[in-house]
Amino acid sequence: MAIEWSDELGCGVAKIDEQHQQLIGLLNTLEQMIDDGIESGPEVDTLLGALASDTVTHFSFEEDCMMRYHCPAAQENKEAHAQFLEIFGGFQREIEETGSSAALLKRLHETAEGWVVAHILHVDVQLRSCVH
Repeated sequence: MAIEWSDELGCGVAKIDEQHQQLIGLLNTLEQMIDDGIESGPEVDTLLGALASDTVTHFSFEEDCMMRYHCPAAQENKEAHAQFLEIFGGFQREIEETGSSAALLKRLHETAEGWVVAHILHVDVQLRSCVH
């Protein structure tokens, strides 16, 4: 089921909220591709490349923001990001080794979607009180 943006996912920094919405959009697109039976090819490669690069860019920006605003969750956030990048990297290696498949993309999607929503709701939103 596609993730829908809501105010409870907002963290008080417009650019971070925009980046979160963009990442959620990519995950929703991945879900739609899976539903449409698209499991490999240039579309999948492009989407996964965008997800990888946008995630790295976002994590860097968000970590800088948390440091700038002296957010107490800054270190927890940085460690969580490193863990997610390790998990995502494992999926990338698996795709390189075995090729993309519906089952693999589904596992990737479920893992990423669950992580992103939980992370925003439990860690990123802590930035809200530091900004205001």
